[in-house]
Amino acid sequence: MSIFYNNKVQVTSSQFSSGDSDSIIIDKKLDFIICDKCLWFASLYTNMNNASNIECPICNDSSNLQSVPISKDLTTIAATATVAATATVAATATVAATATVAATATVAAAKITTAMTNSVSKLSPSSRSKTKKSITSTSMTFRIDKNVFDRFNIGASNHNMSPNSFLNQILREFTEWNMLLPGAGSIPVAKPVSIQIFQKINKDEIQNLAITIGKNAIKDMATFMKGSMDLDSFLHWFETRMKKSSVAVNHIVENSRHIYIMKHDLGKNWSLYNKVILESILKELCAKPFNIEIHNDAILMFEIEK
Repeated sequence: MSIFYNNKVQVTSSQFSSGDSDSIIIDKKLDFIICDKCLWFASLYTNMNNASNIECPICNDSSNLQSVPISKDLTTIAATATVAATATVAATATVAATATVAATATVAAAKITTAMTNSVSKLSPSSRSKTKKSITSTSMTFRIDKNVFDRFNIGASNHNMSPNSFLNQILREFTEWNMLLPGAGSIPVAKPVSIQIFQKINKDEIQNLAITIGKNAIKDMATFMKGSMDLDSFLHWFETRMKKSSVAVNHIVENSRHIYIMKHDLGKNWSLYNKVILESILKELCAKPFNIEIHNDAILMFEIEK
């Protein structure tokens, strides 16, 4: 402990429990001062000529010093000094613990950030783009008719989704598909009508229709709605189109091998029509071998390597 003193009264450290061998001199009025900033503390005689000019020797500043009067009674002085020292140690320990926790949290956050960065860096450019988009959101307030809101909540519950996730799905499907469909040249056709049309056309006519008209029509629609005509864009568009056409799709991924199994009840000719179109388009887009098969008139399946 630092002590400021004059030559009036001397009290030795044997009268205190601290065990400090330095002498302590007490004048008529003794103050305990402490620096709020660095927790440096000392005893100070207020009748010293330079008392008003005292600065913290660590901070070199007097603006953070606080003063507390100390009694001349030795017991009180000892107790005050002990309490002050204990408080300082406790405060220092608290600051150290807080700094340790903060440092640990900072290191942990840095590790998490590094791990996320490394994970994203391993993704393909298109995957990184999707990842960035998935974590970007915005907020907006809408007024919704109550009956629409009620049906919306029922739909979210039926799909076992939160209202926020369900709304995002609806908006995504609308902006990526339904909003663009009329401009792509597609018209809705009832399933019974489609079945009858394909049943009345023979195999040769189906293949000719697929090559001369169907292929280019499909390519134009996919390019218009996706903005490009590469393999990934086309396969994503084709899978979505099948699902929107009431065709059950099972997309299985095994490393770089993708298997698409489509179950429908539109007849064998429908499968043949789409098989011919797929073969023609995939030959242009895919450098690796692929296989397309028809099973039991109701299953269209193809495998492709990416």
